Amino acid sequence: MKFYSRFSELFQIIFILLSSNLVIAQYSQNDSALVRTTFLREFDKNIINEYLQSDNPAKVNAALFSISHSDDTTFVDSIIKLDFNKYGKNIAFALGQLGESKKSKEFLIRKLTDSTNQFQISTFKAIGKVGDSLTLVYLLRGIASEHIQNSNGFPYAIVNFYFRDIKNVKSIKYLEGKLSSYNGDEELFEILFAIYRIGPTKNMVPTLQYILGRPHKEKVILSLLGNFRKLKYFPNDVGLFNILVSAHSCRIRTEMANSACYFPFREDEEYGREEFGQYFSLLISVLDRNPNVTRTVAKAFRKIKLTENNNWVKTEIERYIWLSGIPDNYYSGLTENTKGELVISYASLSNIDVEIIINEYSNLIEPKFIYRLLEKNTSDWEFNLNYLKD
Repeated sequence: MKFYSRFSELFQIIFILLSSNLVIAQYSQNDSALVRTTFLREFDKNIINEYLQSDNPAKVNAALFSISHSDDTTFVDSIIKLDFNKYGKNIAFALGQLGESKKSKEFLIRKLTDSTNQFQISTFKAIGKVGDSLTLVYLLRGIASEHIQNSNGFPYAIVNFYFRDIKNVKSIKYLEGKLSSYNGDEELFEILFAIYRIGPTKNMVPTLQYILGRPHKEKVILSLLGNFRKLKYFPNDVGLFNILVSAHSCRIRTEMANSACYFPFREDEEYGREEFGQYFSLLISVLDRNPNVTRTVAKAFRKIKLTENNNWVKTEIERYIWLSGIPDNYYSGLTENTKGELVISYASLSNIDVEIIINEYSNLIEPKFIYRLLEKNTSDWEFNLNYLKD
């Protein structure tokens, strides 16, 4: 009884959250039976079927979301009887979440070949979760022959197949080809998203670089930079580098910090300092001092390849650290997280003993960063132990 009482209290709390304006949900206070059977993972068919047969679209959608948590493919028969023109997006979602099913696969294939399908992207996403290797071959051939006229969303299907270990060389070739023949930023984003999830290849670099040099929506630029980050590469284009470092969007500058650390900085000190200076500007951006940007660049410093000719970069990082500890100057506005990450980057780029670095900077950074430095200091365990004891 005690357990039941506590469960009832918990259920009431969840119930309040679901009806709160702070939580966007598909349920209302009148849906307690559906919420209960979903929460208990009972998925009572009598309750759910009553919702599926309702004339109220909100109730039908609530049932579909409930079913999507069930892993029970016996619901497929009921789902595919619904009006796809009305509930197509949520029908596709529910079928995809239920996983492999011959009926789901055949139903979704029929919808993909229907030129009037308004939910093609959702349908492609779902079939990537329920189809098999032969399904992927069929889709590739269908799109190539234009038997499937609308290929919007196919890259999402490729990704979902891929993460179920269903791979096809022609899928990669399809994505590579579409990079040169995409139709607008929305389709380009789908392609870049798929390439990022699967993993870009070096032979894509020239095309990706060309696309990055053209005007695009923010999400496309972010995807391009993300792909370069995965490749551990940044184009040797100073003009493009400077434009993106100075981008108004803090999201672009944050992703730029993660990818531009792979820029081929010149070793010649005069030009190298100028290029590094642009990269360092992300740390003290006059645009908005965004903490996500500054922390990201502080962490990314440790990925920069240093040689004997550009060792001065370490001295520059050290200068920023010390300046950040002096009150009432431009650098003192750096967040605690940024300063801590700077010290860890400096330590990773230096051959200086961790003991010396901790003694110098322990008053400038929070303890959690000192503990991270100690974690990396496995050779001098005695110092670590004594420091923690103190």
